[in-house]
Amino acid sequence: MLEYKGYIGEVVYDDGVLHGRVINSGAYPIANCEATDVETLQSEFRESIDEYLASCEEDGVEPVKPFSGDLRLRLGSELHQRATVAAMDAGVSLNAWIKRVVEAAAPYYTTHAQQRVQQRGIDGEVVAVLLEHGRRRYHKGGITCYMDRRTRARLESVMEGEAYRRVADRLDRYVVLSPDGTQILTVAQRRRRLKTM
Repeated sequence: MLEYKGYIGEVVYDDGVLHGRVINSGAYPIANCEATDVETLQSEFRESIDEYLASCEEDGVEPVKPFSGDLRLRLGSELHQRATVAAMDAGVSLNAWIKRVVEAAAPYYTTHAQQRVQQRGIDGEVVAVLLEHGRRRYHKGGITCYMDRRTRARLESVMEGEAYRRVADRLDRYVVLSPDGTQILTVAQRRRRLKTM
């Protein structure tokens, strides 16, 4: 993933070439770039964003901005009620509860974490399960999420049979979050028991 001035770029590898394009500016692609190595692609991405912004300024056009953060939801009355009750049970506002649920479902991966996910073949489904159902503890300046016997047993009881079987043999991984829990710093495979603090 590429990021510059609030714009986020997706990277696709095709026939020896890395292609980057902005993905958080709506349906119209505002900037594209390509290169044969990551460092050049990052430079090209920054340059294409700067060129886009400069051309908008020259033409007197308002640039397409990255997503604002405001989102209207249509939940239906029953789901709205259930979400409100869940937020009250958690002791937070409905907005804060929805933000927490979305952050858990779509966490922000640092560049390092993205590289580790690809190198180690750890897919998003496993990461989501670890974040939602794993044990969390502060460890070496971050929050480590992992499965132990108790959390595995609880997971098996809440997931349907086929869904659990699909992830069961891949739960020997762990995720390290930033201290505030908003970013995935790295992911790895557990080769031994994590030391308790």
